Amino acid sequence: IILMNDTDVQSIIDAMQRHVKYGDAAFLTTACCGTLANLAIHMDQSHKRLLNEGGVATIINAMLSHQDSKEVQVEGCTALANLSAIRDVRMAVLQNGGVDSLLSAMYSFPDECVLQG
Repeated sequence: IILMNDTDVQSIIDAMQRHVKYGDAAFLTTACCGTLANLAIHMDQSHKRLLNEGGVATIINAMLSHQDSKEVQVEGCTALANLSAIRDVRMAVLQNGGVDSLLSAMYSFPDECVLQG
């Protein structure tokens, strides 16, 4: 398995931060959240620190900016869930309003089984 380095993970976060304000960036945002969700399963501590320091807030902001996109909500929730396996990251999710974002996604897409648990 080839894992990304800190620079690669930061590039994903930077791309999300640059494009989160554009409504037509839902496809990019979905792809970035999905990549972070998958990487979260295999990340080492330095990657998790990097996400804790800005990635969690970026994922949550992306979910808020694309509330009408089921795909962004699914990938964002998956990323937050996978990252929340680490206590420090779980705290960042709580402190950045992640619970409200997760509940909003669940409410907005009641027929999406991934969001309903």
